[in-house]
Amino acid sequence: LVSELSHGEQRELELAVALATKPQLLLLDEPMAGLGTTESARMVALLKELRKEVTIVLVEHDMEAVFALADRI
Repeated sequence: LVSELSHGEQRELELAVALATKPQLLLLDEPMAGLGTTESARMVALLKELRKEVTIVLVEHDMEAVFALADRI
């Protein structure tokens, strides 16, 4: 059940649901919000891989994550 997943796993599931539609553009609003250090690092790694396949527009307050992911700011 989704309710039994951790917050980070729920965020990953949300991303998977969005990707199931095979978008050309992925709009993400604070995907690292509420995640711990380990979960945030995992999300950044996931988004680094995804940006090879889809254009991502990211709104995020975690500037470390932004600098790790962004081609343009």
